[in-house]
Amino acid sequence: AIGGAAAERPLADPGAVVRFALPIARTLVNVGMAVLMGALVMAVWALSPERREWRTALDLAAAGGAVLTVASAATILFTYVDVAGIPFSGDATFGAGLAQFVTEIELGQLWLFELLLAAATTVLCFAVRDRRWVLLTMVVALVTALPLAQQGHAAGASGHAQAVNSLLVHLLGASVWLGGLVAVVFVARTVDRARLAVILSRYSTLALLAFVGVAASGVV
Repeated sequence: AIGGAAAERPLADPGAVVRFALPIARTLVNVGMAVLMGALVMAVWALSPERREWRTALDLAAAGGAVLTVASAATILFTYVDVAGIPFSGDATFGAGLAQFVTEIELGQLWLFELLLAAATTVLCFAVRDRRWVLLTMVVALVTALPLAQQGHAAGASGHAQAVNSLLVHLLGASVWLGGLVAVVFVARTVDRARLAVILSRYSTLALLAFVGVAASGVV
């Protein structure tokens, strides 16, 4: 409201639903991605597969992945309506346009890639418990930041590769920082004080690395 984004646009206004729902969906994408990444990185880096903390982190990662999947699907729909400037409809023309958006337009393709990665990672979080498979799942989860980095506002600059790479590091650092903290909050309920101190010290190392990455990429 302060910045003017909530105001009705003079041209090609998508409607109040899209104006408010799109930024909400994007926020849920960011939060879901952070929880997904942070929980998996904490599981691999700081937690023990023989303890309850491991299952808690994987369940949290699955929840984050589910949020990311649903929010990505919603973002695809709202972004299409916003870009195309047409109202919601259940007819074949709307569906054909949406299909064209996710298969032929770069922005739509990136969001479809994000949706597929999120869905695959969510399934893996539910299906695997072995450390090696969880490590693979973590790698896939980290890749979910790539479609967002490629569509960032800096990606169209003259230094495209530098802009995309710096934004990718920025997203990864922020996600691990925030998501790891959320994981600590949930895991803290399942461990004693001595074990929590160990987990916090390991998270602190991650947070420091994330801080350096976020700060350096932010400057870039």
